[in-house]
Amino acid sequence: MGLITSKQAVEIIREIAGGKPDRNMLKHWADLGRIDRVAIHARCALYDEEQIREVAKTARVHKPTLGNFAGLEVSR
Repeated sequence: MGLITSKQAVEIIREIAGGKPDRNMLKHWADLGRIDRVAIHARCALYDEEQIREVAKTARVHKPTLGNFAGLEVSR
């Protein structure tokens, strides 16, 4: 069992599922029981890399549909 930080876990999710995952997603998955969260501090935790990879394969990650913001053009 290789334990990783939340930052590393978010990067793995981004690689596998795409979109814009965040650390709140990890807490949500842990609350649902989909992954194990090893608390080391009130705000810090470690996660099992294999569990993250398995759950990320079926994850529904927010993917922007409007593309990148390019600015506004106003004509009169």
